[in-house]
Amino acid sequence: MLRSRAEGRKHEAVHSRHHHTPIGGSPVEAFANSVDLARHAERLGYQRIWFAEHHGVSASTASSTPEVLVARAAALTDRIRVGSGVVQLNHYSPFKVAETFAVLDAMSPGRIDLGIGRASSAPALDFALRRVRSAAPVDDYAEQVAEVRRDATPAKGVS
Repeated sequence: MLRSRAEGRKHEAVHSRHHHTPIGGSPVEAFANSVDLARHAERLGYQRIWFAEHHGVSASTASSTPEVLVARAAALTDRIRVGSGVVQLNHYSPFKVAETFAVLDAMSPGRIDLGIGRASSAPALDFALRRVRSAAPVDDYAEQVAEVRRDATPAKGVS
């Protein structure tokens, strides 16, 4: 989905929420379509594209690992900023998220955005993605965000 802030203004952002292929399409096509969208947005003058994270959806959706798609899109474009919108932090180690995006920034300096958030989906899916399964879920999102901010500072290249 392409959109600009206002008609006549420089295009600012693309947020690709669903990286789909046509019905019956393959994951290969979903990734190729997402990268094509990034290239097209760059040609149109957009400044950034973000890829969302979704789990438990069709195989024709390239969205369960936005960091992989970010790496591919950044490698195959030249100027557009590429990022996650968002990494679902409640499913990951904050340190691992910070490290992953620091590496992405090292590969494409100054072009990587890290959007973080949290999500709740179907109970079985949430359980499958839970970091710790032996205890009841804990709402430690604020602490997780603080950890990512500490470990992925702008001095380390991630914004």
